[in-house]
Amino acid sequence: MASINVQIPDGMAEEIDEIVEVSGRYMNQSEYVRDAIRRRNDETLRLSEETVRAVETSEREFAHGDSHTHEEVKDRLGIED
Repeated sequence: MASINVQIPDGMAEEIDEIVEVSGRYMNQSEYVRDAIRRRNDETLRLSEETVRAVETSEREFAHGDSHTHEEVKDRLGIED
């Protein structure tokens, strides 16, 4: 595995430390930085966390049979042909 050395402002390092500590998602700063780079390089999918949650909710609702027709959605949103 290659290694790079990057200098960042103290405040940014502190923010990363806090994210690592609070999120429980990363074991250390390196994991956070690798994840940030992966996310930046993923040009095919750029969804906000809110959008991801909305998609997950929609998938759960659909799995439970809660769906709407195209016409129902258009009526609810006030969209005309």
